[in-house]
Amino acid sequence: MYFASLDATVEGLQQQVQDVFSRINDGRKEDHRVLSGFRDSLLQKVSELAEQLEERLFHIYGFHNELIQERLQALTEVMESVEEVQAELRHICCTVEAAYRDLCLQPEA
Repeated sequence: MYFASLDATVEGLQQQVQDVFSRINDGRKEDHRVLSGFRDSLLQKVSELAEQLEERLFHIYGFHNELIQERLQALTEVMESVEEVQAELRHICCTVEAAYRDLCLQPEA
């Protein structure tokens, strides 16, 4: 009779241990479910934010491309003006040099 009572107590303890393990495993499954939902939600938000960022970047790139194009056009015009002025300056220098040579080569009276 004593052993029957002891066996019942051991079986009761084993059942309690099994219940504790079951609750722990159930808690872990719930934690996993919650974390999976959180991960999925977070991935969705990150994806949406990345898409918005990409759209903004393309908009900014387009705006800057227009500015760059305008400034390159202005630079091209300035460079053309510089080339014209440089050609005029060369012509003036050649004229001054020729005039100086003519003045230096004339005999003194």
